[in-house]
Amino acid sequence: MRFALAVSAALLAAGLAAPADAQRRGSGENPTITLFDDLNYSGRSITLDGDAPDLRWVNANDLASSIRITGGQWEVCLEPDYGGTCQVIQQDLPNMSEWAFNNRITSVRAVHRPPRDRREGVTLYSGPNYTGRSVTLVRETDDLRAAGFNDDARSIEVHSGSWTLCQHTQFLGRCVELARDSNDLTLFRMEGRLSSIGPAAVVARRNDDASDGYQSDYGAGYGRSRGQLTGGVRGRETVFFPEPEVNGYPVAACADRRGRRCGREAADLACRAAGLSRAVFHTEQRAPYGQAWALEENAPVDARAVLADLVCAD
Repeated sequence: MRFALAVSAALLAAGLAAPADAQRRGSGENPTITLFDDLNYSGRSITLDGDAPDLRWVNANDLASSIRITGGQWEVCLEPDYGGTCQVIQQDLPNMSEWAFNNRITSVRAVHRPPRDRREGVTLYSGPNYTGRSVTLVRETDDLRAAGFNDDARSIEVHSGSWTLCQHTQFLGRCVELARDSNDLTLFRMEGRLSSIGPAAVVARRNDDASDGYQSDYGAGYGRSRGQLTGGVRGRETVFFPEPEVNGYPVAACADRRGRRCGREAADLACRAAGLSRAVFHTEQRAPYGQAWALEENAPVDARAVLADLVCAD
């Protein structure tokens, strides 16, 4: 009992009690949450109007020392993808210094359910915060070049249903599923790289029917269907991967999180994972998001360097 009272006291100290004015604000139609890196809503900040599965992607990990809410309820978590310890909040927190979540929040998602737009489908915008050119789609589009919007979307309004967004045409590469608006697709590592989109159920059926192996369109996949090396261009006797990816992640220049089997060995592993013989050339570049796919672990890991300009021989 003393432990439960102590936890309750800590949450109250952090400002997690729900006063009447916060309850009233929670009915807003466009709720947002703003994370500040200093107390009393000062310092660097980021404002979200939807889910953020990994704040490292926008350099906002372990940022919040105060939080401002403009409506709704929000779940904040200590680990990526809403893992670890989580807490639902619905009002401002001017001082989080007494709370265990201070400077430790890594993922955020909305608990609110704002009213749906009367339109169907989704609207893509070329700028963040629903600015710039836009296009509204009401059915699956496996190649956004047909809509003149390939690799252009940086924010999205979801008017109805749940939608799958993929980096490559034909729903290849890394994909995410959204059922809410997002004012900045950087939060999902989809900014300026969206090439196909469709209702989640439709895309799932298409993927179930898809066969393994090489596909001739852009973003061709080599290897098993759920672990393909993508981004390859076939030559006469080689395949060239300017920026090889697995499941939407760049391929780490080392085979595991401990930094073993790096360079040429990792390049050979990548080629063999793609069903090819060996690497005949590769370079390395800085990991764009600090994460990459480790081939021996078959999972994303923190990484400093990734493979580039990989040439594999049959």
